Amino acid sequence: MALSRSGVSDVRVLVVDDDPSMVATLKDILDTTGFMVEVAHSGQEALGKARERLPDCILMDVRMPGLDGVETFRELKGIAPQCKVIFMTAFASSDLVNQAHSEGAVEVFPKPLDLERVIHLIEVSTAKVSVLVIGDAASSEEVLGECVSASQLDVRYAHCVDDAVLLFGQQPWQAVVVDMVYGARIGADGLRVIRDLNPHAAMILLSGFEDTDPAVRKDLESIATSYFSRPSTLDDVLNRVRKASGLRP
Repeated sequence: MALSRSGVSDVRVLVVDDDPSMVATLKDILDTTGFMVEVAHSGQEALGKARERLPDCILMDVRMPGLDGVETFRELKGIAPQCKVIFMTAFASSDLVNQAHSEGAVEVFPKPLDLERVIHLIEVSTAKVSVLVIGDAASSEEVLGECVSASQLDVRYAHCVDDAVLLFGQQPWQAVVVDMVYGARIGADGLRVIRDLNPHAAMILLSGFEDTDPAVRKDLESIATSYFSRPSTLDDVLNRVRKASGLRP
């Protein structure tokens, strides 16, 4: 079965299961696929590994001695809140499975695993989203906060239409985030030029700037795919950008 993928070599996956043979098998397969794989055989060991090096995704058994998968997940949120967690279980109807879903697991797969589906979900949930930010780096970083350095976002800045045209020549950005101050300076015609460079890219207005003229705001919003005010969490920005870009949150 050919599972090798390209473009996943920088994705760190932590495999957690108290069954040594299961861990060894999954590590071999995911290594072959191109992921960087670490393993743990208990919830406590997984927490230690996550503290040493933050994973992008954790593939974890639900039922384990000591800390079960759900308890481990709850503690992991304080260590690696942006990490995606995928569970696996031989007990599809257990209360722990329901708890895993309610805690925010990406998915719970029954054993034996459908490896193609698991690998695809790891790829999708950890895929980088390329975002071009039109605005002043300092003010945009203040609003976007930790999002600009998130492993799942490839963020670059443009400060005018010419900068955006140059950067679009380098790669087809999936989303363009425009802060209202720069949007007002560039104007609706300028935003249309940027949008037309890749009509499939989501154009998202970053509001939170109350001094933007209402008429200008309305004109800019008529061009945008969506808009949001100051984001509260990285997941909020990622999910909104992914949704606007037609990607799975």
